[in-house]
Amino acid sequence: MRSNLMKKGIEKAPHRSLFKACGLTDDELSKPIIGIANSANEIIPGHIHLNTIADAVKKSVIAAGGTPLEFALRNCGISALAIAGIAMEIGIKPTPRPAADLGLIPAIIADACGAGHADAAQRSRESLALAGDAMITDVVQFCELMARSQLR
Repeated sequence: MRSNLMKKGIEKAPHRSLFKACGLTDDELSKPIIGIANSANEIIPGHIHLNTIADAVKKSVIAAGGTPLEFALRNCGISALAIAGIAMEIGIKPTPRPAADLGLIPAIIADACGAGHADAAQRSRESLALAGDAMITDVVQFCELMARSQLR
């Protein structure tokens, strides 16, 4: 598993000691570690509740046999995020707007986003494109760009 890169082997003893100092047990360290990005803060009203959502995600990771580790999105050097798989009645605007408010660049993978109403989703994409809050792309273009970035 990928998380073994930061916890297995004699050379990773300092990493394990840091995890243990944070309260992780040997059992938790034996499982896949799943990072949970959280942009909760008390400045943007729409972000105040995000700790509640992160807690639910952590419970899901534990139920699936993993070890969740939450980190603050704004503190880890991330400048963009990909958005896919959203299924909302009102379209896709509620996700990228707060990201843009935090100074991130949302990349909406349009053909990977579901919506309760196709017209609402289309209006959301058009509104975001017009406002310049997000980049709109598709799965093929996104995958090509990610592959190119791996070559650098």
